[in-house]
Amino acid sequence: MLNSNTKLGEVFKPTPPGISWTAEPKSRPWMRPPQETDVVKIANNYIDMLGNTELMNDILDSLETKTPLSVIAEILVMKGVGVGRHTLDAAVLVMPVIIEVLKTIAALNKIEVVTFPKELEKGMTVHPRILKKVITDMTQTVADKAAPVAEQEEAPKGLMSRMKKEGV
Repeated sequence: MLNSNTKLGEVFKPTPPGISWTAEPKSRPWMRPPQETDVVKIANNYIDMLGNTELMNDILDSLETKTPLSVIAEILVMKGVGVGRHTLDAAVLVMPVIIEVLKTIAALNKIEVVTFPKELEKGMTVHPRILKKVITDMTQTVADKAAPVAEQEEAPKGLMSRMKKEGV
């Protein structure tokens, strides 16, 4: 985050190329060994974390808006990788466990879930034949309801416009 001493112009400075080579060794979480390497312990930590009531309310809100379970699980494990709790390999192994726990939470709260984003897209597709029929029906009803409007001539406007002669 920003320090109180940080100037506004310093916030938007680009990161120089090769900065990771000049940083102190093990100064970043991903440059250090992970805090945990046992996949079972990592999975148990996530299960305990999902039992937290504050996090549970946020997850239930996400599930009610049809956020795919895989996306929620991916967010959780990438946060763990980013802060150095575990490696990316462990995250890949723990994701199915997190998805199953999320499915259980959703089932207990009677919420329909979407596991992967592709399932969400599949549910939103419409067969082209049906779409074509709906479009033709709508254009016919709009054409039927549209009454012909008598065109009225507007008076000429502007400095150089010609005046209409009367009687012609």
